[in-house]
Amino acid sequence: MPIQENAIAFINDCNGKYQFMAKVLGKEPPVKGRRKRDTWKEAAMLWGDVVFVRKIVGSKVEVSAKGHILEIPKARLTDQPILNIWQIDVGQGDASLIRFPDGRWAAIDLGPARNGFINTNSGRTAVDFMAWMAFEDHGWMFRGAANADRTFHLDWIVFTHPDDDHIGAGKQFADMLGRYWSVGTVYHNGMGRFDGTPQVWTSSIAGMSQLGEVEGSHESELYLNSLIDTFDDVDAYEKPAGGRSWKLSGNWSNILKKLRDSRGSTVGALGRLSDKSSGGSLGSAPVSVKVLGPVEDTIPGTGGVGLRYIDENATTGFYNLGSPSLTRNGHSVVLRLDFNDVRILMTGDLNFRSQALLLKRWASSEFACHVGKACHHGSDDISWKFLKAMSPIATLYSSGDQESHVHPRALVLGMTGAFAPRLKWNRPQPDGTLKTVTQSFAGHSEEELFAPLLYSTELSRSIAMRSGYKAFIRTAGVTGVPVHTAVDKCWLATSENGPFVRLADTRVVENLTYGLINVRTDGKTVAIAVLEESAKDPAFHVETFKPSELEEI
Repeated sequence: MPIQENAIAFINDCNGKYQFMAKVLGKEPPVKGRRKRDTWKEAAMLWGDVVFVRKIVGSKVEVSAKGHILEIPKARLTDQPILNIWQIDVGQGDASLIRFPDGRWAAIDLGPARNGFINTNSGRTAVDFMAWMAFEDHGWMFRGAANADRTFHLDWIVFTHPDDDHIGAGKQFADMLGRYWSVGTVYHNGMGRFDGTPQVWTSSIAGMSQLGEVEGSHESELYLNSLIDTFDDVDAYEKPAGGRSWKLSGNWSNILKKLRDSRGSTVGALGRLSDKSSGGSLGSAPVSVKVLGPVEDTIPGTGGVGLRYIDENATTGFYNLGSPSLTRNGHSVVLRLDFNDVRILMTGDLNFRSQALLLKRWASSEFACHVGKACHHGSDDISWKFLKAMSPIATLYSSGDQESHVHPRALVLGMTGAFAPRLKWNRPQPDGTLKTVTQSFAGHSEEELFAPLLYSTELSRSIAMRSGYKAFIRTAGVTGVPVHTAVDKCWLATSENGPFVRLADTRVVENLTYGLINVRTDGKTVAIAVLEESAKDPAFHVETFKPSELEEI
């Protein structure tokens, strides 16, 4: 279908460059109460970016995109959508936004909150990025009186597990339901977080953990049985009842209850995912989604549904009933997106024990992928056999600054490279033959390697800093023009007790290059792009590959 006015179009592969710089004609007026931002000089456009065609004049097209009015050559547009995935830079946390080729939107985790013990560090949350995407990049959807009250709809959100670095900004999202957002189904791994007193399991007494009751027939094989399937279970666990003294508590409880309160209006349903789930409701043709984890079990003796408890049956120590982080992280929802020749694996915060369960449940080939999100931000609590089963061409690490975990760990980076395939590229030629891409100099020749590729939101993020700032007091002038009076010997501190830092010696962040990782594919070619570390109008650095044309050396 030809490109038409008053319809959407997409940036094409730009003759194999997969990006170009678009001319900015002006700034779009803000929608949904968004603050007015500075006008860009140029706009970096990437393969698969969505634009709204306003006007076609000969070979030039005027479009709305990225909160601006842009001029784009008609030759750079196509009517063929692709799969877009944004691994959002949320610091020490995880959040991914997905646009399927048919226009459906989804998200996997929402990352940490803006403030608190676990936060984004940069001050930007995943929900902030989603709001920019919805109401600036796609602001044309909300123009006019008829569209002013529309919400941006996500078909589904998956919270892989209830840790604050994955669900923290969920409250920010839930607070704006109805005004900004609506969502079809919220999925999770079934875990709640409860306020019960930790109790060691014995053969005669059920155990109690932060994740609910623990039961089983033997201490070496215990299970969580207090799973939350639907909003009805949120209702049931909201208060103590029926001899049960404990209830949902904490941030995850607040998010679940806020989502529950919007069911039937801006939230469709709550659902639990496991290896028993079909994944059909998650996929969107031609992209299918397979749910690989967590591994759901039948509890011996009772026949109930449970998740294996993989921490220690103790109330003291690091991995205990009061803070069972191995169980909480390990039973992350694991999703594999399949699109023709391309597989993308999203792994949450898996660890060695949970990967052992997954390798026992599935053939290792189920985890093979071309793009894989690194488990648990690059923690070294990992199975090398699981890494080998994944063998991704490209690995995405979502990690942040100023955290105590030293993620991604050096060992994991090394193992990821060691188990990734070494691939050469056999490119088709006009005569139908294949030619291996090589490099040579001074009589030496070798195949160029195209893998492994390792990406990190933390490494992709950069800042520009400058010192020499001065302080001024601003007052209203007689003519209405502000008057600025310099303040000599200005010092900075967080309180009157100091410590004090002289302003002139302080370096101030002038520009932040966002560490977003873009993944784009049409099911044949994969393009992965990050912004160049440039303070002004950065372009993208793009790596591309076609799985069907790569051969292991």
